[in-house]
Amino acid sequence: MPTSLLWAAAQIRAFGQVLSASSELELTISITISAIVVILYTGLGGLLADAITDIVQGVILIIGLLVVFLSVIGDVGGLSKAIGMIDTTRLTFVPHSITGPWQRLFTMAESWAVPICGSLVAQEVISRMLAARSATVARRSSLLASLMYISLGMIPLFIGLIGYHVMPGLQDPEQILPKMAQFHFHKYLYIIFAGALVSAILSTVDSALLASSALLNHNLIFNFYPNLNDKTKLIADRIGVLLLGITSYMLALHAEGIYSLVKEASAFGSAGVFVIYIIGMYSKKTSVPAAIVTLITGACTYFIGKFFIHFEYSFLLSVLVAVLSYYSVVLVIKATVPAELLAVKDTDS
Repeated sequence: MPTSLLWAAAQIRAFGQVLSASSELELTISITISAIVVILYTGLGGLLADAITDIVQGVILIIGLLVVFLSVIGDVGGLSKAIGMIDTTRLTFVPHSITGPWQRLFTMAESWAVPICGSLVAQEVISRMLAARSATVARRSSLLASLMYISLGMIPLFIGLIGYHVMPGLQDPEQILPKMAQFHFHKYLYIIFAGALVSAILSTVDSALLASSALLNHNLIFNFYPNLNDKTKLIADRIGVLLLGITSYMLALHAEGIYSLVKEASAFGSAGVFVIYIIGMYSKKTSVPAAIVTLITGACTYFIGKFFIHFEYSFLLSVLVAVLSYYSVVLVIKATVPAELLAVKDTDS
């Protein structure tokens, strides 16, 4: 749930940046307006509506990105000149100030591990796979989505890399994409593009808040009050969306930027989930107590390492601690629980 809250905060801040870039509003006011719209939108919507609107909004957004990309390429004199404008010092995961080979290796591993391990266990992705009508559909749609994610994701990345040359006076780098679209599009086309961009953001944050509210209510509230009717459950879910939306708004308001929120969304608490996910997928013998300990130790290790010790490789450390925690608990259980009782448990499971 913390991961979804941070991800929702990143989307709310992105919404605020688009609104601020399209108007004369200050960023704080834009983020506040964005949060209000997001909470109302999410409270009145649902996963099915989210999935349907994603298709329409995604198509418009893809077309808009392609038009912006081609317009920028044409303005700078062609693709080769655009590539030549890219500052090669920015094409690295490791800052040039880090010179030691082991430091560079661990820094690169940390940079790759955070988005990969965190995204594998993102509940927004898993919820869509579980909602597919068959395993084949889930598999094929996941592969297709990953290809689209990589190919289309390169467009705003490329625009950002050459944006410093095309728009050198831009005060806030997070507004590069809407500013470029505003510069190259006719007013009415820009309205359509900005609307699609905002709609895509709304759909993303909608999924995050809905998933978080469902986790909160179904794992806590509904366990204590199992006899609630559907109407009361719906009200509880909407209250959860409201409270979680306010929390995400506060995170968005006080964050350093969108990138920091996205990075923390992928890293915080995901180490333990990732370890449990891999063990559950490829191991026949699992342990619920070990999984619980793994979740706690993974999250605590990252939190302490990142925000108190300021350790550079907090995520890698949290993954290592999570693995050691899991198998340590398994060994303790094997050493303390009689073998015949373990055999009965394995048979029951």
